[in-house]
Amino acid sequence: MRRPPSGDHEARPFGYGYEPPMAERGRPAIITWFRVYAGATVVLYVIAFLALCQFLTPAVPVEGYPTVAESTTVLVLGLLVVAFSGLFAVAALVPYKPWGWTVGLIAICLGLSSCTAVAAIPLLIYWMKPATKAAFGRL
Repeated sequence: MRRPPSGDHEARPFGYGYEPPMAERGRPAIITWFRVYAGATVVLYVIAFLALCQFLTPAVPVEGYPTVAESTTVLVLGLLVVAFSGLFAVAALVPYKPWGWTVGLIAICLGLSSCTAVAAIPLLIYWMKPATKAAFGRL
């Protein structure tokens, strides 16, 4: 037979009684910084694509050299720019739903593999905090 709990402790199963931390005032600031990061990444992808198209275009047309419109490389890079820019544009506008936090995490992790890693590493650290997860309803 078990003894009743003594003192000020209550008999609760492990893990019950936890309440996620509340935001001090409104949403955490990291969400605003993430939206700025995602929007800037879209602009960066588009500018890089336009610069690459300019770089691939010869100054003087050369016989037998494909134009930018005929280049398969430009087509493939264009499709990648559309896909990644679309992902980051959606990530910048995600609602405060649990899946929105996941889309943001995917966007931050993709940024770790490019020149935006300088901004993505601090974003990832703060994105994993309980206050940010609570803002998206993940806790």
